[in-house]
Amino acid sequence: MNFQIAPSASHLETIRSFAFGPLLVFVSAPEGSGKAEWIEGVRQQFGQSKGAAEQDSFQPIEFIPDFDNRPASVRDEICRSIECAQCRYVLATSQPQPFDFSRLDKMGRVIEIDVTQLALRFEDLVLGIEPRPTTVTKRHISSLLDRTAGWRYAWEIIAREIEGGRSFAELADRFHRTHPKLLRFIEATAVNTLQEDLRNFLMKVAQFGPIDVDFANQITRRSDAFLCLDQASKATGFVRRDGGSRTFWIHPVFREVLTDLAEREMPVELQEVRLQAAHVYEIRSDWLAAARVWQLAGDTDRALRLLTEHADELVAGKGEIASFRAMTRSLPSSSAAALASEIALGAVFAGDFAGAAAMLEETGQRVDTYSQQEEIRREALNFVIDFGFEQFENIEPLANDWLMKHPTAEPRFRAIVAASLFFSCFADNKLNSAKRALEAFRLCLKQMKSPFLNGWLAIMSALERKEVGDISAAERALEESSSIGAILPAVEVARAHLAWLVGDVARSKHLISRYMQSSLQHGTVELALLAWETAINLEAIENGAAAALAMAEEAESWIEVVHGDRGRKSLRVFSLSLMLRSGMRQTTRGIGAEIDLLSSSIELFGPSRRLLESSKLLRARYAALGLYPRQAISDVQPIIRESLQQSRLLVWCEASLIYAGALVRMGQQERALRIAWNAIAKGAASGLQGTICSEGILLAPLLDDLMDRAELENGDDSDEAIVRETVFELARRSGRKKSFLRASEPSASDEIEADVRLTAAEQHVLELVAAGASNSEIGERLLIKLSTVKWHMQNILRKFDVTSRTAAVAQARRIGLLAG
Repeated sequence: MNFQIAPSASHLETIRSFAFGPLLVFVSAPEGSGKAEWIEGVRQQFGQSKGAAEQDSFQPIEFIPDFDNRPASVRDEICRSIECAQCRYVLATSQPQPFDFSRLDKMGRVIEIDVTQLALRFEDLVLGIEPRPTTVTKRHISSLLDRTAGWRYAWEIIAREIEGGRSFAELADRFHRTHPKLLRFIEATAVNTLQEDLRNFLMKVAQFGPIDVDFANQITRRSDAFLCLDQASKATGFVRRDGGSRTFWIHPVFREVLTDLAEREMPVELQEVRLQAAHVYEIRSDWLAAARVWQLAGDTDRALRLLTEHADELVAGKGEIASFRAMTRSLPSSSAAALASEIALGAVFAGDFAGAAAMLEETGQRVDTYSQQEEIRREALNFVIDFGFEQFENIEPLANDWLMKHPTAEPRFRAIVAASLFFSCFADNKLNSAKRALEAFRLCLKQMKSPFLNGWLAIMSALERKEVGDISAAERALEESSSIGAILPAVEVARAHLAWLVGDVARSKHLISRYMQSSLQHGTVELALLAWETAINLEAIENGAAAALAMAEEAESWIEVVHGDRGRKSLRVFSLSLMLRSGMRQTTRGIGAEIDLLSSSIELFGPSRRLLESSKLLRARYAALGLYPRQAISDVQPIIRESLQQSRLLVWCEASLIYAGALVRMGQQERALRIAWNAIAKGAASGLQGTICSEGILLAPLLDDLMDRAELENGDDSDEAIVRETVFELARRSGRKKSFLRASEPSASDEIEADVRLTAAEQHVLELVAAGASNSEIGERLLIKLSTVKWHMQNILRKFDVTSRTAAVAQARRIGLLAG
C-alpha cells in the first residue's frame, strides 16, 4: 500500500507567489514528517505548472530537502547566496531557523512551514491509498488521522501493519501514538538527542498540552521554564513557540510519546507534577482541566465533585460543551450517573437529542426515586428531547403548563423549555406563541449569567425579527449579543444568512465559510437549514446551479443523519425550488412528479406547518412557471392572506412574487406588475434584496416593465433608491445588459448624494463594512472601542440618509466613495 503526499493548494500558491517575493522558504520539521517528500512534490508540480513565458521572468529556485546533512561549507555558501539574493531556496531543516536570517525576516522575505502544516489531510489519504481497500471508510481514515495527528511516519507504520494482515477497522480503533515502532523512532530521533535535564523537564510538562511558561514554573517548582522550552524548540521540530507569547505548543505525537515515557521511567515524579497541576488549575478556576488532571492522578471522586459543582458554569455559562462531554465520557458509569441531567443538558446543547434521551433512560433504570430538583430537571429535558424528535404536539400545551407550574425552577432548565417552545411554535408558524416563548426565555436569562444562552437569545430574536421582515432589528440582535463558546459558529451562520438576504454577498460568504469549517453538530434543524441554504445560494451565485445542487445533495445526506426527516424534506424542498429559480425546470426530468410526491408526503405525514407551507410554495412556483398558473394562484392566495395577518413579510413577499409570476403568464400584465412592484418595494425596504434578486426566472416576463418603472421612480427618497437598486440588480443577475446602462444614468438623488463627505475614520469603517466585517471585527482592525464603531456607523447612515449598512454601501459605490 502506497501513501503519497500531494502539496495542498495553499502551499502551492505560497510557492507560486514566492517566485516574485520572499527569498527563502523553510520547511522546519523533524525526521519522519514527510518534509523531503513534500518538497519533491512541490518541486515537480511547480516545474510542471510554469509556462514558457513565465520561466524567463522567474528567478532560479533551488530545492534542498536535506539541508542539515550538507557540509558546513556548503551551508555557509547557501546562506551567502540567499543574503545576496542570487537565488531563491526551498529547504528542509530539523530545527526552526537554525541560522540567523533576522534581516530577511524583518523584510518579510522568509516563509516558514512547520510540522503541523505538513500533516496529512483526509483528501491526501483518499487520493493516495493505492490500491484502496473496499472496507476503508471515511470514519476509519478520520479516526486514524486524529490518532496520528496526520504525521507521515505514523502512516508508514500503518501501511506496514496493513501489509501484515491488520484491517483498517482494527487499526482505526486500536492504533495509538505510542505504538512500539513509532515510540522507538521518536525516542531515537528526538527524545534521546536531548540533554537529560531538558528531557526530564519535557516528560513532566508535555502532558498538559499548550504550555504556559508561568504554569510550567509552578508545577515543576523551577524558574527556567522559558529557557527550557525555548531550548526544546531549537533542538526539535516538535516544539514551537506560539508567536511572541509565553506559550509553547508541543506536537500531539511528541506529547503522547513523552507522557508514555514518563509513566514508565518516572511515575513518582509524574504523580507529584499532576497533583501540583490540579491545584494550580483550581486556583485559576479552570475546572475542566482540574477535573481531568485529578482523574489522571487517580482521584476520580474529586474530579466528579468539581464537575458537579461547576456544571452550570461550564455548560450553560461558558458553553464548554464538547470538553465537558468528553470529560464525562471518561468517568466510570457509576460516577457519570450522578451527573446524568448535566450530561444530558450538554448533549442537548450539542444537538445530540438521542444521546440525551439515552442518558436519561440509562440512569432511569438504575435509580428508583429522584430528588424533587432532579425530577424537575428531567421533565424539562424531556420537553427538549420531544422537540428534537419532532414531536411538536407534545410541547406547546404541556410546556406552557410546566413553565407556569415551576416559576422557581433553575433558570437554565426553564430556559431550555422556553427555547423548545419557541422553536416548536416557530415550526408550526405560530408566531405570537413563539414571541411569548421568546420573552419567557429572555426573563430566564435575566436571572443568570450565560454568554452561551445569550447567543441563543440573539439567534431566536433574529429569527423572529427576520420572519416579520425587520432585518435591521435582526442584525442588531446578533450584533449586540455577548455570546462565547460553542454557540459562536451558530451566531455566525445567522449573520451570514441575514447578509445574504440583504444582498451582501461578500459578507455572507466570509461568515459562512468560517461556520462551515466548524462543527455542524451544534444547534437545531432550523439553524442547520440556514447554514446549508445560505452556503448553497452563495455557491449558485459563484459557481452556477449545477455546483450548488451538488452541494445540496451532500447536505441532504448529512442533515438526514443529524436532524432527521424534517431536515431532509425541508432541504429537498429548498433544492427543488433552487432548480426552478435557476431555470432547470425544462432540463430536469421528472421534477414535476417529484414535487407532487414530496408535497403529498408532507401533507400526509407533516411534521410541521412551516414545512407544509414551503411545499405549497414550491408547488405553486412550479405551476406558475409551467402550464398551470391558475393552480399556482389557488395555492398562494391562502398563504398571502395568512402571512399578511401574521405580519410574516418574508413568506408574504415570496408568495406575492409567485402570484405575480402566475398572473403575467395568464396575460394580466398590469395587475402582475402592480403586485410584483409592491412586493419588491416592501421587501427591499425591509432588507430582502438578496431573496428578491434570486427571482429572475419567475419575474422574467416583467423585467422590462419593472426597469421602466424603476427609471421613473427617480425621487430623492432613500427607500425608492433601494428599490431601484434591487430591480437593477435583479436584472443584472438575469443577464439583462441594458440594466447596467440604466443603472448608471445620473439622477437627481445622485447629485445630492455626491455631496456626502466622510471623515477618514468613517471611510475606513465603511470600507470594512463593504468587506463583510462585523462591528466587533472593525473595532479589532482599527483598534477602537465597539461603541466608537457604532457611533461612526450611525454618522454614516445619517449622512447617506439610509437605515441599513447594505444601503450605505450601495450608495457609496454608486457615487464613487467605494470601488466596485
